[in-house]
Amino acid sequence: MNTVLVFLKAPMPGAVKTRLAAALGAEQAAALYAQWASRILKSLQPVRSMCRLIGYYAGDESAVRSRWGSLIDEWMRQPEGDLGRRLQFGFDVSLRSGPSLAVGTDCLDVDAEVVRCAFVTLEQSDAVIGPADDGGYYLLGLTRTADGLFDGIEWSSPRTGEQQRENLKRAGMTIAELPTLQDIDTLEDWEAYQKRKDQRADMQ
Repeated sequence: MNTVLVFLKAPMPGAVKTRLAAALGAEQAAALYAQWASRILKSLQPVRSMCRLIGYYAGDESAVRSRWGSLIDEWMRQPEGDLGRRLQFGFDVSLRSGPSLAVGTDCLDVDAEVVRCAFVTLEQSDAVIGPADDGGYYLLGLTRTADGLFDGIEWSSPRTGEQQRENLKRAGMTIAELPTLQDIDTLEDWEAYQKRKDQRADMQ
């Protein structure tokens, strides 16, 4: 069965969106994070008929379950370590059941259509990447895993996506790409997103 690993954190002030918190304060940043995660999870509900949504969480379990329990099929705790270790563990588990995607909550344009497109793409490729405009990626999909797939990657850097592609190629995987989308990490990112949203509304 296809799987979507949704990376989630308990929305505690100081524990989420630290770059945004530097401008808005920890309380407001945590509130925005909770809103964004809820929005993305709600937008993914149509795909629950074709795949399982795993809440791949860090932090207080009761906090994530109480807030998002009705929107998730299964829960799995993230291990300690950097993002690479958490991705490796998540895929090692989820790929036992079939093709899998990992998505975060930094890109508000991730929705059911993006997920459907990614799974269709994986019918022809070993891996699919959804590149983010900051050099990282908002989605990674795999049909199989390999040792060292996430080793040596500079996370949260302009080279993250490039280094991930290199590792995938080194593992002998074919790679397809989705359209580039925008992550929201800073106040400037958030303001730019709101401006784009207003512009789209004006055009409708």
